[in-house]
Amino acid sequence: MVHWRKRFGLRIGDWQFQTHIGWILVYLPWLCLLLALANWQWQRAVYKESLTSQWQRGSNGLEQTEFIRLAANLSAFEMSLVTLKGQFIDKPQLFLDNRTHAGAPGYWIYQLFEVEGLDNKLMLVNRGWIGLTKSRNTLPAVPVIEQDVIKGRLMPVPSSGIALGPQTVESFDKRRFRIQSIDLNRLESIVGKQLLPQVVNLLEADDSLIRDWKPVYKMTPAKHRGYAFQWFSLALALTVIFIVTQTRRYRIGS
Repeated sequence: MVHWRKRFGLRIGDWQFQTHIGWILVYLPWLCLLLALANWQWQRAVYKESLTSQWQRGSNGLEQTEFIRLAANLSAFEMSLVTLKGQFIDKPQLFLDNRTHAGAPGYWIYQLFEVEGLDNKLMLVNRGWIGLTKSRNTLPAVPVIEQDVIKGRLMPVPSSGIALGPQTVESFDKRRFRIQSIDLNRLESIVGKQLLPQVVNLLEADDSLIRDWKPVYKMTPAKHRGYAFQWFSLALALTVIFIVTQTRRYRIGS
């Protein structure tokens, strides 16, 4: 059995650092926690910087043939620019709720696109943002577009966040639906075809929707690094306090 008062010490000149296992067992868990928090914030900064780098590298783009060839592994090419030929499908038109632009509430508008040469699979295209109408009982008027060539950025399906209850699909007519999140399995049951597990954020179209696509972070890489520095500073301060409070000066002959 280890005695709680077992002492550990180190003497350098007139100074002696001496502590016991009880203080060590208090100090080490706090030190590990603070260092873990610092490392976590640092890794978040690195991750977000890698996303920004991916966004910038995506300017090379994927053309139609390459897109079809890589269709089974598109997750590796998320954030790349794509140019696709095909046709938009008239329905359904999806209004993804609770999306904001410049602080204003509204919807992201999704429409299905059939990529030429990619049989039995459809792609969700995010056409852009539109603001709410005065009443929640009506949806804003959004024209159906019919262009056969689209340019956009390949993105993951937007996160639905924390679901506080059943995710409803509100039907306003035979082709317009308001949704709270994108559930690919449920959408596949509605359209009767398989959907690709990525979406395309459309860059250009002849409509009035707002397409202001850019990486959006609730916390920037610089802020993550700032928090990492704070946690590391606290770990350093804790270590200094631990050493100072456990160190005594002994003068020769005293």
